[in-house]
Amino acid sequence: MKVHCFYGDALVGQLVDAPREGRIYFQYEETFRRSGLELSPINLPSTVAGPVTFPDPAFEGLPGLFYDSLPDTWGRRLMMQRFQEQGLLPEQVGPLLMLGYVGNRGIGALRYEPDLDAPPEALGALDLISLNRAAGAFGGQPEAVLRRLRAAGGTAGGMRPKAFVVISEEGKFYSSPFLDAPPNSGHWLVKFDTRPDRQYGRIEYAYSLMAKAGGIEIPETRLLELDDEEGNPLALYAIRRFDRERGALLHFHSLAGILHHDFSSPTLTYERIAALLTRIPVEKRTADAEELCRRMIFNVLASNRDDHAKNFGFLMDGEGRWRLSPAYDLTFAVGKNTERRQTGISGQWKNIGRDDLLSAAKQMRIRAKRFAEIFNQVTTAVRDWPRYGETAGVTLERVAEISRFIRILP
Repeated sequence: MKVHCFYGDALVGQLVDAPREGRIYFQYEETFRRSGLELSPINLPSTVAGPVTFPDPAFEGLPGLFYDSLPDTWGRRLMMQRFQEQGLLPEQVGPLLMLGYVGNRGIGALRYEPDLDAPPEALGALDLISLNRAAGAFGGQPEAVLRRLRAAGGTAGGMRPKAFVVISEEGKFYSSPFLDAPPNSGHWLVKFDTRPDRQYGRIEYAYSLMAKAGGIEIPETRLLELDDEEGNPLALYAIRRFDRERGALLHFHSLAGILHHDFSSPTLTYERIAALLTRIPVEKRTADAEELCRRMIFNVLASNRDDHAKNFGFLMDGEGRWRLSPAYDLTFAVGKNTERRQTGISGQWKNIGRDDLLSAAKQMRIRAKRFAEIFNQVTTAVRDWPRYGETAGVTLERVAEISRFIRILP
């Protein structure tokens, strides 16, 4: 099987499956190689000529550049169900077939042909209540509802159910991950809440407010207050998509993809992320290093231990300029039966102290005085967690539970 990858109207190259070898080969289109654009400057630079292969099983044999386009647990379940409906067994569905399914519906600016089973390019009204219910029940939903789920969230990343949504000025919801949004509307990612206590969206929204108060760059967020079919309150977390900017599609590359790092392996450090800023043509290296430092401090103080390599990313504009992407997936996450975080700090993965944070900041070339300013701003925001929880409607019980994990370092 062969799949063509495009960046805008430009053909980037071809991916070809070699089943006898058990490998996938990629080759840049010569015209794109000469364009000067670097879509993956570390492991797949434009200097690579001829076919190349990456047999790493963590990326299913794909270069990290294209593996970033594949959905994780939630989107993949929807995708695989569609292939099953077409008579294909799971072992018959390889990465190239999945990229063909993604087509032009993925995150970022890459698109793939053939575009298999793509929804029509037209706005379709969405009922978020029914989709949230369907996300919880999943397999027991009628085909029409599952089709809407696939159209809205079939290629969204992450483990939890979510949907790409256009929100109009009037507050109406539409499914359209690829069209330009109508005037006075925008592209959003909405996370469904299938937990019994219905606190998931409220907590993440509260964390987004807290992160903004700490000076972290995070897109506009909303809490969509709805009533379900039984009249019970439902709050869905929505975050504006940062890969859609004034009608333009921005190229997104996750930290895991750009480094070819298995995000399930907690061996990465914040210092290594900072070092990456010296290896790609980032536009504002000092600002990005300070932003990374803020997120590091916030994740430690606010007990977000799910800071793995897919929860950091980079954006590239049409001129080839890179920058650290806005923050996403900032929420309370302590994991189960472990105090270990996903990304280390000064060689430590748990029991992080202020000295560890300062040592890492120095490796990021941040002066001690500037570190103290950043640290104090983030600390002030995190200390005010109960107020943000109350603003978001988090129950007093959950606010108190999370408060026990909040860390205020001397």
